[in-house]
Amino acid sequence: MSCPFQWLGVGSTEELIGLLPRALTDGRDTMLYNAAKWQDGGQLARAIRDTRAIVADNDGSVIAGSQWDDLRLRMSDTHRQADAEEAAAYFRGERTDDGDVEFLLRGVGRLVDSGLRLSQVREDAARQTPRSGTRELLASYHGRSAVVTYGVDAYAEEWAVFHRLWLTEVFAANLRWDRTSDDPVLVGCDRATVITEANKGLAREDFSRRHGLVARKVLVLEDTPRTLARMKHPDNVGVLVAPRHDPQPNRPEGRMRQLADPSFFSSIDVVIASDSLESLAFLRK
Repeated sequence: MSCPFQWLGVGSTEELIGLLPRALTDGRDTMLYNAAKWQDGGQLARAIRDTRAIVADNDGSVIAGSQWDDLRLRMSDTHRQADAEEAAAYFRGERTDDGDVEFLLRGVGRLVDSGLRLSQVREDAARQTPRSGTRELLASYHGRSAVVTYGVDAYAEEWAVFHRLWLTEVFAANLRWDRTSDDPVLVGCDRATVITEANKGLAREDFSRRHGLVARKVLVLEDTPRTLARMKHPDNVGVLVAPRHDPQPNRPEGRMRQLADPSFFSSIDVVIASDSLESLAFLRK
């Protein structure tokens, strides 16, 4: 079976940010591996094949889009505008860990005010297709797969059900519903369950502990360098998704800005320069 991608070793932050733009315009999917940690692509491939569980981000990682872009369209006009303005500030980096929680709760509050129903979440999640290769990648872990998302549980759960994905756990803000009608109506959110960049690592630790996993057997998938660094254990296999085409116009710029910070380089084992996860799925065979 021919390899559907090319390996490219990078030994430093400077080399990565110099080569990644070219890899993204190349016609072939590229795996840019951290040559400071791995002798060659084959050594990393064996490490990926040996992992026994996956902990993945949602927006931008296993899906190309954003659940919040979908849910924002369910808000009233006034709420939609306010939420979009806050989101723009968020992507500019005007944020704190506490602010992340408050931002999400305000978004949920706007959805409550707008009368969001569970059927609408199902419709949105059904339209958000997984990245190519996601189904095979998750299935390769045989029930040891989790999504950890700065989002809401219902969206990720309905997405997995509709697209028939072998996803066993979702770490996300737990929504509360009034289920007195056939189509439940959103009434709130449990603050203590909100997942942010600051506590994604705790969710990963909880998942690993309950499944009895040693760190080197867990693959962590993210599309943001800083979040990957905070989420993973040093011995996890850290995979950064850098898609060629991103429906979020601010994400590529933010990703490159963070990649310029050399403190994040050691957390990245490989960068996938592709719109798909087929290369990872291939390595799991």
